[in-house]
Amino acid sequence: MGIRIVTDSTSDLNEELIGKYNIEIAPLTVHFKDRAYKDTVEISAKMFYEKLKDCNELPKTSQVNPAEFEDIFENILKAKDEVLGIFISSDLSGTFNSAKIAKELIVNDKIHLIDSRNVTVGLGSIILYAAKLIEKGRTIDEIIKEIERIKNNSKLVVMADTLEYLKKGGRLSPAKAMIGTILNLKPILVLKDGLIDTLDKVRGNGKGITYMLEYVKDYIKEDSDIFVLNAASDEAAEKMIEKLKTEYGAKNVHKCDMGPTIGVHLGPGAVGIAILNLDV
Repeated sequence: MGIRIVTDSTSDLNEELIGKYNIEIAPLTVHFKDRAYKDTVEISAKMFYEKLKDCNELPKTSQVNPAEFEDIFENILKAKDEVLGIFISSDLSGTFNSAKIAKELIVNDKIHLIDSRNVTVGLGSIILYAAKLIEKGRTIDEIIKEIERIKNNSKLVVMADTLEYLKKGGRLSPAKAMIGTILNLKPILVLKDGLIDTLDKVRGNGKGITYMLEYVKDYIKEDSDIFVLNAASDEAAEKMIEKLKTEYGAKNVHKCDMGPTIGVHLGPGAVGIAILNLDV
């Protein structure tokens, strides 16, 4: 009997990691005015940002429904594996609650669910750590205990390239957005208590990248898994990756696309970084 990890598409894991660790992804749904798409299945990150540029009204995302989780869990159980579900913060989506409903409907003690209190590659960093614990042969009880211990120590910081989408989403007034744009201000956001919160504002992308690296530098070790997140912002992401490798000695850097859950508020050009602090 093995252990299969199930997560949702907000984890923003890249295809390489999903394939290597045989991770099951349950897609959220992205609702544009003209139609709805299953995230990562019917719409890629690239397509999402192309459509987002043409939107006057921001798209919305909806949670995975319980029936979808029922199907996923039952298929894994049929293969005689246990389910380890690790999902987006319950304060940001009803996806974790849907997974709980599915578990109650199936009634099987081989389904184990964790509210990560995280999103995007903050969630992804926790999933990768769990996958490596499985690879090391840890028991399900040991893995759950360890993930509960460290899940609040995922450090996630992101920077928006434009204020346009924060304005469209009602998170920033038109007047403040206009002044911020004139001053070339870039908002820096972090995950705090399961929610996205504004940390600071800096002038220009270069200062923003430096700020984010400074924010996580104390947690970077030679063998750390570091996630660099980009929203159709390859150039900024590559700059960050180069700095991580040359200035901080990072070896395990995973480049991932920012999906709709956070990307809808930050827009194209956003970039971010996440790392899991295990020294707690």
